[in-house]
Amino acid sequence: MAQPTTAASERSTPAEIFESPRGAAVVRDTWLVELEDPPMARGGRKPRLDVQHHEFRELLDRAELKYQLRHDYTQVWNGVALRLPREQLDRLVRVGGVKAVF
Repeated sequence: MAQPTTAASERSTPAEIFESPRGAAVVRDTWLVELEDPPMARGGRKPRLDVQHHEFRELLDRAELKYQLRHDYTQVWNGVALRLPREQLDRLVRVGGVKAVF
């Protein structure tokens, strides 16, 4: 599976990456946030998902969360990958439209 392309300034530094117990590389403070609407593969409509993602980013800004959006997902899963300090997780889960955080 292809990895999302990022600008050099957005790539993780070695200090931000560590080995998980199973040997997979894990980037610290990177979260998958599942949003409420179904993805396109389950009947979701691209225009509605685009609006939902835009509104979600506005809610993050209003909540004054310090985040970096890494990737939007709409095809098979509806959500985003983002960098956010662990200390702000409790605020993230209360943002409107969030179904789950992994």
